[in-house]
Amino acid sequence: MIYIDVNEVYQRKCSFCDNVMIYKHRRSVWKANKKQSRCPQCNKDHMSKKLKGRIFTKEWKEKMSKNHWNVKGKNNPFYKKSHSKKTKDQISNSRTGKACGESNSSKRLDVREKLSKNSAFNDLKRRHLIIEKCIKTKIKNGTLNVHTEESRKKLREKRLEQMKRSGIFPSYNIKACEYFSKLNENIRHALNGGEFSYIGYSADGYDPKTNTWYEWDEERHYRNKFSIQKDKQRMNQIIDNLKCNFIRIRQKDMTVKEYCYE
Repeated sequence: MIYIDVNEVYQRKCSFCDNVMIYKHRRSVWKANKKQSRCPQCNKDHMSKKLKGRIFTKEWKEKMSKNHWNVKGKNNPFYKKSHSKKTKDQISNSRTGKACGESNSSKRLDVREKLSKNSAFNDLKRRHLIIEKCIKTKIKNGTLNVHTEESRKKLREKRLEQMKRSGIFPSYNIKACEYFSKLNENIRHALNGGEFSYIGYSADGYDPKTNTWYEWDEERHYRNKFSIQKDKQRMNQIIDNLKCNFIRIRQKDMTVKEYCYE
């Protein structure tokens, strides 16, 4: 068993089929190596072979259904029972010399801080980096399936149609709606005729007379370079397809940036 460190993305080969699996944390790889765990496909095949030809009687199914429906209180098989002294001694001996209670190193403040820092997988920037590394690995191996721009557009449009049929509408910013109403009555927004949508994108505000698309940017749009780059790509697609003017308003300081179609 081996694992390869690829800048916070860990890989491990299945010992049965040599299929490469990607892990988020080093500890997950260590546990998988220790247990000699299979990849999902090998595990599925193993269970299929193990249960092949086994007949489950009606009585067995009924017992399983009864025993696993509710195992709380009196229904628990271990209810009002206790371990024997021999069993307790065996459990105690198995834990002797291991990190338990106060001797556990994870109780130390410096260790806890390190663990907290390394396990911050929900951080948006780190998540983007890991996804980027995974994509690069797949490109290198020739296993990456990429949607074309046309297929992405169809997926976005289909999603908007599904939301409308379900009675779900995109979230909107009330401050933005108030701002657009004061700016120009012709601007269409969530509270004035509903948001205008085009090629699967919804506009915070749109003026059909001047063919101007308005975008209201909260601070999450400037969180990191990935968000800024994504917004820029989206804006360029809208300008090229709709041939419109594009105005961005930043909520924090109310700065206005205008991009004209050339």
